[in-house]
Amino acid sequence: MTTIVSTNKKISKQKKYSVISITYAICGLTIMGILILTVVSSIQVDRFLRDELRLRIGDAATMMAKNIDGDLHAKIQTVEDDKSPAFEKLKNNLWRMREGGTEIANAYTMRKLDNGEFVFIVDGSAKDQNAIGDVYPIESVTETLKNALNATPETVEKYIEPEIYTDDWGTWLSAYAPVFTSSGKLDSIVGIDISAESIHEYQLQYIYSVFIASLIVILITLPFILKLMNFIRTENQALSQFKLSLDCLVTGVIIADNHRDIIYINPSAIRLLQEYESDIRQKIPHLNPTDLIGQNIDLFHKNPAYQEKLLAELKVPLETTLNFGRLILNLKVSPLIKELGQRIGSIAEILDITEKEKNISDLALAYETISVVNEEFKTVNEDLISETRELAFQNSEKEKRVTELALALEQNILLSHQVNHLQKLESISRLTAGIAHDFNNILACMLGYNEMNQYVHDDMSDESLKIELENNTKQIDLAGKRAVE
Repeated sequence: MTTIVSTNKKISKQKKYSVISITYAICGLTIMGILILTVVSSIQVDRFLRDELRLRIGDAATMMAKNIDGDLHAKIQTVEDDKSPAFEKLKNNLWRMREGGTEIANAYTMRKLDNGEFVFIVDGSAKDQNAIGDVYPIESVTETLKNALNATPETVEKYIEPEIYTDDWGTWLSAYAPVFTSSGKLDSIVGIDISAESIHEYQLQYIYSVFIASLIVILITLPFILKLMNFIRTENQALSQFKLSLDCLVTGVIIADNHRDIIYINPSAIRLLQEYESDIRQKIPHLNPTDLIGQNIDLFHKNPAYQEKLLAELKVPLETTLNFGRLILNLKVSPLIKELGQRIGSIAEILDITEKEKNISDLALAYETISVVNEEFKTVNEDLISETRELAFQNSEKEKRVTELALALEQNILLSHQVNHLQKLESISRLTAGIAHDFNNILACMLGYNEMNQYVHDDMSDESLKIELENNTKQIDLAGKRAVE
């Protein structure tokens, strides 16, 4: 029993942790995926922006170089030339093109002298402008700048700094374009700078936009994630209740998925298999009742291919009987189907019918014995039936006589009641006649005295008493006559 409980607790714990882990893993992976996507997209877009910005400032430098007259620029040689119309025209042109660009901090021309120095010629920067002949620090000269000042008319390369660099004026991302005279001689280069602060600010603005977009995506996704979590939690609760119901069943239950791998076995099934383990192992030597989770049900069958086909085509419950030595099992297999009709596996109910089959055999033997006994008693019953019929006839005659006697008795009782009633009436009549005779005597006396009052009435002189006496006499006379009647 300890093994069964521990095994099922282990299975339940694994499933519980599995569902909870999947739930939180989905949520965590979703949020993590959005964050990773945000970071990766930020990095990718940062690279894209830098590459795009490099191409853009490269194109801007090329356009500026095409808009500068190389022959006019070649005339600018000394500091005194900063007052010349050519210088003013070139500087205004650079200023206008810089202002027309986006986030361009500096726009200038630079020339390489014969002594190897790099000097500014025309500076159209927004601030910190350099004068003609100001030397650019040699330590700040990059390979890209050197290559630009060694360009030829046949060169189609764009000279753009691969990375942001720092010089005495600040931190920049720069691009250069050669300026040629009409004869094809390299006179100088046009350089434009974009400050690292502008680039960083632009990147921050983009990262902020990406962050806001990611946050919106998370907020939009969160209700679906919560709904999914609630759905999984509900399904887990329903599954737990279903499992608890199966755990409490007396009938053994085994559930397998569509691959016929066992995913659940209830305690009753484990207990049954353990009880008859030795009998079952005669046909299934490798059976281990406590280690069936994950095992394939082909373990129970000699012909797995037939079993596979049978389960694949199973639409209605299939019931059969299996014999393992002393054990006789009733096996009922049903398809496990979800609400939408999706087949997710099979469920097998196993019931120990060993005692039931034994009882059926005992009942069959008892039935045979009873049949023999019934034949023996058949003759006796026939004799009893004949005797019973004779007794029944005699009883009917006796019952007829008893009925007649009962009827005579009832008539005698009725007559007796009638005689008693007549006797009572006769006694009442006699009593009434005596009372009437006595009453008549009393009335005769009353009437006699009343008649005597009439004679007294005639002799009375008091008229009032006479009238009163006459009235009383009439009333007594009237009452007496009514009593006589």
